[in-house]
This record gives sequence, structure tokens and C-alpha cells, in this order.
Amino acid sequence: GWVPEDYNFTHNYGRGGLFRDFRNFVVHNLELPLNPVPKIGPHRIVFSVNSSDIPSRVEDFQAQMELVQQHVPSAKVESYEFKHLSLKDQVAIASEAAIFITVCGGGAVTGMFLPAGASVILFYHERGGVRGGRHGRNEPTNTPAMLDWDLFN
Repeated sequence: GWVPEDYNFTHNYGRGGLFRDFRNFVVHNLELPLNPVPKIGPHRIVFSVNSSDIPSRVEDFQAQMELVQQHVPSAKVESYEFKHLSLKDQVAIASEAAIFITVCGGGAVTGMFLPAGASVILFYHERGGVRGGRHGRNEPTNTPAMLDWDLFN
């Protein structure tokens, strides 16, 4: 998702079943329940905050959380910095969320562990793409930071 050629085709087209099987395998091996989203609330809305070390993708979602709490008072709104949690804790939280909200990159892969019937909302910065992010250069590309677009589309 860093260079324009990355958007010429979807790398994961037709692999939804494989990803679901992988999700169930991991959840089962972590000895967590394989439950779908409950039909009756309160539903958990989980925000993955500050999930990236790349400055253009650090988001605390404070304004969005306040709006959700104001307009959906029956929801249980939670936020986590997943990078500080164990794998098991991350999967456990995601596997019980009805809605998972994050910025692309950083914490979006955690969305693979959502239960059946859940939704993921990914925020993409229109000019947030960088080159060399893992190596500290963070050279702007002025392209969308759409690292996970083919996984969730």
C-alpha cells in the first residue's frame, strides 16, 4: 500500500474463507470462545488508538469516541493501545467486538479476529503514505496510506 503499483490488483481476492479459517484456528488455540456478535446489546465498539509509530497515522480517536458515546449511549465504547497488549489479549478483545475502529497499518490486522457479524472501520489518510516507515525515515509519498485495503475489500 505504499506505491501506486500496489493498487493495480487485489492480492487477497477470494481468500476470505482462508482468513476466517486462520482466525478460528488462532482463537481456538488461544482457548478463546468462537462466538458471533450477540444479537442483543450492549455491543462493544472498540477503538484501536495510537496503533502506529508513524506520526501521520497516530490517532487517539477522542472526538469519534465522544460522538459514539453521545449518539449510541447503549454501546460499550472502549479504547486500547494494542501495541502494548499481548497477542492473546488483542485477539480476546477483537473477538468480542461488534465494531472495531482503527487506522490502516498498525492495528488493522487485529480486525482479522473479529467475530462473525462484526464490522471494521479503517481510517485512511489521503496523503499519509510514507516510505521507510519501519526504518525511521518516514519519507512522505503524498499517496493514500492504504496498507490494508485489499485485505478488507
